[in-house]
Amino acid sequence: MIRARAILFDLDGVLVDSREAIACVWRDWATRRGLDPEPFLRVAQGRRISETLRLAAPHLDITTETKALDALEEVETRGLRPAPGAAELLRLLPRKRWGIVTSGSRPVATLRLRAAAIAPPDVFVTAADVLRGKPAPDGYLTAAASLGAPRPSVS
Repeated sequence: MIRARAILFDLDGVLVDSREAIACVWRDWATRRGLDPEPFLRVAQGRRISETLRLAAPHLDITTETKALDALEEVETRGLRPAPGAAELLRLLPRKRWGIVTSGSRPVATLRLRAAAIAPPDVFVTAADVLRGKPAPDGYLTAAASLGAPRPSVS
């Protein structure tokens, strides 16, 4: 038997297979702007939109394009699928022991959870809840603290 004070899940690629939806959004957005979507797709998975834009196209207006991409992601459901067994696993876990940390916005993450028939957890850390997105540990540290887990010591 495994005992844990807190279990933290990423959303995309762990609880929900959103690869196709993410690719659709980036391709649609890039096509509308006459851009090649491939540089964005290479770095988008697991990152906040603004960070993807800074990496792949720092010359763009990051604020304006982030808003445009967020609006597209908030309604995109093509290809969203639950990860096999994810909903069943979460139903077995005590609700006060697990949470989700995602690089997406709360509306996007909520849409994806709904598509996967997963209720949003009590501890739900999204892009706007932290100063630094993944791979920085901020989201996971915030969620772990919310679940009562001790802060890890750094040596």
